[in-house]
Amino acid sequence: MVTEIYILYIIYLIASVCFVVGLKMLSGPETARNGNLVVAAGMFLTIVGTIFIHPGLK
Repeated sequence: MVTEIYILYIIYLIASVCFVVGLKMLSGPETARNGNLVVAAGMFLTIVGTIFIHPGLK
């Protein structure tokens, strides 16, 4: 149970970095498409982590 919480925290940390990097990439027209994909990957990680690992949803 405790290990799952730490895994969830790591997933949230990685997703947060994806959001920040992706938003930074959205500022330029050449990197906007890749930035959108990075943000989408971060959101996917957050959703998957919350649905499958969050202890309140089990």
